Amino acid sequence: MLPALKTYYRSIALTLVVGVLALAIDYARKCYGRPLSRQEAVSRGQARLERFIKSHRVTGDLPLLAEEQYEQDAKTWLLTYVSKTCKVIVMVDRCHGDDVGSSTACQ
Repeated sequence: MLPALKTYYRSIALTLVVGVLALAIDYARKCYGRPLSRQEAVSRGQARLERFIKSHRVTGDLPLLAEEQYEQDAKTWLLTYVSKTCKVIVMVDRCHGDDVGSSTACQ
């Protein structure tokens, strides 16, 4: 094999190893590091709620934060937003991101 080609393959292999290692460290830091603070969770939850309202074209009163609950074992915040016509629960955690669900029809 040509020396230049051998060096090229080594460079590619080293780049792949460094990339996979960086992703593994980032995942471990997010999932096994410190959990989200209340303030950071509420901020992320509010942003997620705004995206939900915009994408589902919710009209009327905007849901307001009614309840917040932290689940210690899952390191997850459950934020409940309520309005006259809508109840939305936003799950926020550092590892898996955020998810939203509506327990009543939002119009």
